Amino acid sequence: MTDEYQGFSNWETWAVSLHLSNDQPIYLETIEILSGEFEYNHKRYEALEEFVFDLLDRKIIDEKISIHRVDFEEVAKGFSETSDKIIKACDESHS
Repeated sequence: MTDEYQGFSNWETWAVSLHLSNDQPIYLETIEILSGEFEYNHKRYEALEEFVFDLLDRKIIDEKISIHRVDFEEVAKGFSETSDKIIKACDESHS
């Protein structure tokens, strides 16, 4: 049996991705986090995980999510096309 849900590896990953993309201020903060300069991608995923923990602590995300089941790399890759475009536009505007 598979845990896949709506094209994601599981419900928890889908739910976090939905919350991060469904509210404009949260979406913009997510893009800002993912667009940051990190030496390694796993640091990018850790920063995203910290952001989600903060949203859960502040009850902005109020669903009961088994956070250990969230694939933050998968969530980040869902935003990567948008963050890549923002980084490129920013670089071009400063050239």
